[in-house]
Order: sequence, then structure tokens, then C-alpha cells
Amino acid sequence: MSPTRPVNGTSRRSSRSSMSRRMRIVVTNREYGELLDSWARAIETKPTPKVDVTVFASWAGMAASWARMAVCANDKRKSASVVVISRLADVASGTWKKTRRGGGMGLAKYLLISEGMPIESVAPRVALLGVRDPRRIHVAREKDERSISEMFGRLIHAAASSAERPSILDAWIEGEDLVLLSEQFDRLYVPFDKLTPYTGKNRRKARQFEIDEDGRFLFWPHADAHLGWEELQQIIDPTRAVTAEKKTARFNRRYGAAIRSLREEAGIRQSDIPGLSARQLRRIEQGKQAATSSSLKALARAHGMVIEEYLKELATRCSDNRSASGRAA
Repeated sequence: MSPTRPVNGTSRRSSRSSMSRRMRIVVTNREYGELLDSWARAIETKPTPKVDVTVFASWAGMAASWARMAVCANDKRKSASVVVISRLADVASGTWKKTRRGGGMGLAKYLLISEGMPIESVAPRVALLGVRDPRRIHVAREKDERSISEMFGRLIHAAASSAERPSILDAWIEGEDLVLLSEQFDRLYVPFDKLTPYTGKNRRKARQFEIDEDGRFLFWPHADAHLGWEELQQIIDPTRAVTAEKKTARFNRRYGAAIRSLREEAGIRQSDIPGLSARQLRRIEQGKQAATSSSLKALARAHGMVIEEYLKELATRCSDNRSASGRAA
């Protein structure tokens, strides 16, 4: 489904809107809406982005449509996860009371941007929302338009991604822990002592990290270290590495089956791929070896396809294989 564009408090979807969605984003001011829209436009070329953006000029403007959106937010049968994005300053008692009379959005998540408001302002405004579950609310410290835009970009990329691993929406320091926030508002606490083998013993430098623009990993420039959500989970709990390895093996089998089915439909023999031996291709198709970039390019050429077209076809077949496996289970 193509990402939607904000139009006067409504959302616009393409003809592919029947596809399942991961996330619905509701924005309470037009400035944030414009930032999100710029990111949504940037990912329009992706095969199956799963994000729907609706923009209102204010909390008050959202109140009129609150009951209708609440049905979506509270219906567990729907696949959309609703995220309300607002300035912390915009959460005021008057407009919020009107909104709550509209029915409330019991399962919605709230991303509030502080924009430099004093810490004393946080608690009373968060209390107005009546949200007690930390997995449903996050107050971001971003102050300037660039950092706010970068956070929105990570959220949009996460919503549009087909990857199974969590993306990193935000990260900060709490005492002796590094804390990560996923696009689903899950939190991961990583003791700095566990990071020493990767970031070095200098604690001051270990606290100086950057978040990848797509939210795939954290980057420590001084140590040239890149660690994603799953890698950090494995640092905390090494047994997760075994689970991750099994997931990789399952993916390799599905991807190999997709490569084989496409090749067989095209009437291409395993020995007919220039730059790729029949033995290598056999191992890839059996899921015993991961397909490298060079092997995929060789396969695309043998099929007379550009690499982007070939990868898209493989992704479709891989998804079909996974769905078939789920039904069989």
C-alpha cells in the first residue's frame, strides 16, 4: 500500500489499500505533517510500504474524528498500530477533555516531542492522556527540526519495512544503561559494561553514538562499531544468537526455494549461469548457503532481468512460500 499524504484531516490511500498495514500515524499539527509527508514521498518507490498518515491542524481538529479513529485503534482484528504524534505543548487540558469524550483510543501509542520544554512540564501533560503503560507513550527530547525530522524518518522507514527485526526509533542514556526504543515502543536496556568489547573502555566515548537514518543500528564513530537491535539483544543474552541463526537458516531455505522456482519456470539449468557454478547455485537453492550480491546479479543477468526487478520477484515468491508454510503449520 502506498503511503498516504495528509489532506485536511483526511488520509489518501492508493488502490493497494486492501493490503494489511503495520502502522497508522495520526499527527496533530501541520508542521509535523509536512515532515512526515516528505519521508512518505521518499519511500513511495518501495514495494509494499505499510504506513497511513492522517494530519490535523490541532488536538481540537482531531477530536471531531476521534470516535471514528478509536474504532480502528481498539479493534484488535485490524493489523494497524495507531501512533499519535504531537508536540508536548499541544497536549492541553481543554482540548484533551473534548477528545476523551469522543471515545478515547485505548490501544493507541503516543509520541510526544518536547521541543525543549522544561522537565516540569512533562508529568502533568502525560497525566492528561491517562496512559499508564510505558509501551504506549514516549516523550522525545528532540528540539530542532532536523532531529525531529530524522526521528520521523526512522518511524516511516520502520513502518514501510518488511524486515522482522525491530527498528531503533530512539536511544538514550539512563544511568549505566543504554536504552533503545523500537517503532512498536518496546524498550531494550543494555548495561554499558556489556558494550565494552565493542565500544572500548572509555565510557565518555561510549556514550557518543549516532542512530542510523533507517533505524537499523547504532553507530559509535570512535570504535567504528555498528550494533542493531538483535545484536544488542544477543550481547545481553547470548542464547538469542542461536535463535537468530535458526531464523537465518529458515530464511535461506525460503529464499533458495524462490530462486529455484523462478529458474525452473524460466527453463534455465543450474549450469547455465555465467559467473556462478552449478554447485554454488545448488547450495543456495537448498538453503545451505546465503545468496551473495554477486550471485544474485549473475542470476538476474541469466534471467534477462535488471537486479531490482529480479529481487522484487524473489521477494514476492519468498513471501508466498512463507504464507504457504504458515498455513501448513
